[in-house]
Amino acid sequence: SVSDLWLEKLGYDREEVIGRRATDFLSEESLKSAMGEELRKFNELGYCSNVPLNFIHKNGKELSFRLSGLMHESSHGKQSMAVLEDQTEVNTLRNSLDKAGSLLESSSEIARIGFWQVDLKSMEVTWSKMTKMIHEVPEEYVPNVETAIEFYKEGESREKITYVFGHCIESGEPYDVECEITTVKGITKWIRTIGIPEKNSEGKVVYI
Repeated sequence: SVSDLWLEKLGYDREEVIGRRATDFLSEESLKSAMGEELRKFNELGYCSNVPLNFIHKNGKELSFRLSGLMHESSHGKQSMAVLEDQTEVNTLRNSLDKAGSLLESSSEIARIGFWQVDLKSMEVTWSKMTKMIHEVPEEYVPNVETAIEFYKEGESREKITYVFGHCIESGEPYDVECEITTVKGITKWIRTIGIPEKNSEGKVVYI
């Protein structure tokens, strides 16, 4: 039997699914997977967990689910119970985020805006592709706090970034300053750098 929620998700009336198997509503690709390796593992292990499957809505649209099931013995022989978790909205959101990320990366290259982050617990530094291009380092380059600060021109610029970075950590106040850096290739550039603190529930700055 099928639940009312299953019928609602796929857009069918109960009369339309009576006598039909659940696999009748799977996409072609999911059907091959379900009736192949996944079915073999289910019969062998007696359970399955978080198996990705696409079902076809009555209107023809594919909907993404994750299937978890358990086989058990009863007076009627072997029976199975299954739970479907709707992943359609999750996948839609993930795709939107992926597109937004690609758009942001493209926009940053056009405007030559780089992004960076410092994890103050691990002191791990992350640079975006454009930040590395601005500093003229290879894509595989991995910066740390000390080497990142050393790019700032010795003197006023390095003193300025050292002060505002430390003040941001202590006070939780953001900064926005213009400084000179010297790239790996020895080129001097004026850059604008912005540091925005992220705090934990205790009000302590944990990221910039």
